[in-house]
Amino acid sequence: MEYIPRQTPGLETRFPVLTHADFNSGVRFIAPGGDIFVGSDAFYHILQLLPIWKYGTWLYHVPGVRYLARWVYAWIAANRYRLSNQCESDICELPDLGPSSDSE
Repeated sequence: MEYIPRQTPGLETRFPVLTHADFNSGVRFIAPGGDIFVGSDAFYHILQLLPIWKYGTWLYHVPGVRYLARWVYAWIAANRYRLSNQCESDICELPDLGPSSDSE
């Protein structure tokens, strides 16, 4: 697994599919086969690659947990500046993103 910040020069050349991606909707995980997962779905796939955390990923398949995880992830993404105390006004306000369904 490799972490690459969005601002990395040449990212669109290496991953042209990300050229028009809206990164305000969440982190992206590109699987070896080319599938792209967004937000909590990306987080799930990342956790599967981590030695200790992979044992808890079965929870994502419990009915309702995936929907709840997507909602929580979207809420945190939309409020990340407020939660980190980096925003003193509504200037950091992002549109309501709702749960992502990019990878179903």
